[in-house]
Amino acid sequence: MSIISAISSKIPARLKSPLRSQTLIYAYSNARVKAMRTNLLKPSMVEEMVSLDSITSIAGLLERTTYREDLTHFSLRYSGADLVELALGRNYGRMAQKLFKFTPTDGKSTLKAILGRWDAYNLKTILLAISVGKKTEEVEPYLVPAGELGEYDLKELSECANLEEFAKKLRRTSYGQIFSQLLKKHSDEARQNDFTGLLAGIDSHYYNSVLQQVSATDSEGAFILSLINTEVDGKNLSTILRAKKNKLTAQVVSKLMIQGGTLTEQTLKKLIEAETVEGAVKLLKSKYDLASALEQYLKDGALSHFEIEFERTIARKGVSTLRRSQLSVGAIVGFLYLKEQEVGNIRRIVRLKDFNLPPEEIKKELV
Repeated sequence: MSIISAISSKIPARLKSPLRSQTLIYAYSNARVKAMRTNLLKPSMVEEMVSLDSITSIAGLLERTTYREDLTHFSLRYSGADLVELALGRNYGRMAQKLFKFTPTDGKSTLKAILGRWDAYNLKTILLAISVGKKTEEVEPYLVPAGELGEYDLKELSECANLEEFAKKLRRTSYGQIFSQLLKKHSDEARQNDFTGLLAGIDSHYYNSVLQQVSATDSEGAFILSLINTEVDGKNLSTILRAKKNKLTAQVVSKLMIQGGTLTEQTLKKLIEAETVEGAVKLLKSKYDLASALEQYLKDGALSHFEIEFERTIARKGVSTLRRSQLSVGAIVGFLYLKEQEVGNIRRIVRLKDFNLPPEEIKKELV
């Protein structure tokens, strides 16, 4: 007897019709997610990774996990940090494709919309590489083929030497028209290697799109939207704080804000107008607990502490989504966030090992 048949046999006839779309349809996909969750790295393995003295040792540890296939795939051409980075991206991409295949039809649009974050991430990564003249092989390890743009598309785009070539190749994809519209909004100065407006535009497009496509008609949709809105708040705060350090005007910063999130226009205006980073952060104390991040920032001046704190908040919400969602798309989305957290932490460990940071400092940077 199949999982769906077994569940169906236990449901009273009068309830089968209204429950079918929510319960029966998601029984198989959620069982698959539950099985995939057992492959996530245990906290003890992440801690062991932090304590290892080389990236080669980290790769060796990952050989004992589901990352083995991905490490093997790239091992003849790459080594060290690049090998691990590439394996992480490929593994996440494979996982995303697997999730999408068994996600029920009525949940695919939600999952596809959320996975669009990786298209945005990849496009921004390639644009930044173009702005500083990075070569294809230097960019490739940082790309994650988990969205609509596949490995071939990303390779083609990463080979572009300038913005014009990038825009031309992007026309072949569904992002071509969007990017052309973004280009028209920016001044000639912005097109001369100051891509700040373009990067912000890509983020805005992604978040506007996902907020429109994810329905809040039920508690699951509302909870997923709360995850995304928290991300928008984090992105906007990060932009504001970095703008303060770079002495950007309020007028410039306001144009970089992403629509959506839970912060009102009035609150964003106050944050932008705050004279200091400390002043801006204190305006949010009733909504987000950033006291620890502020304390660390005042010691070393690194804005990354605030970004990590927002990532931790999102990770906690992701875990909560997974736990509270038994037979719905929420369980699939929750797992997606957990996997993203795992990949992000391994990447941080590898990068910081490359800079010879001690284990105690690396631990502070993990989500």
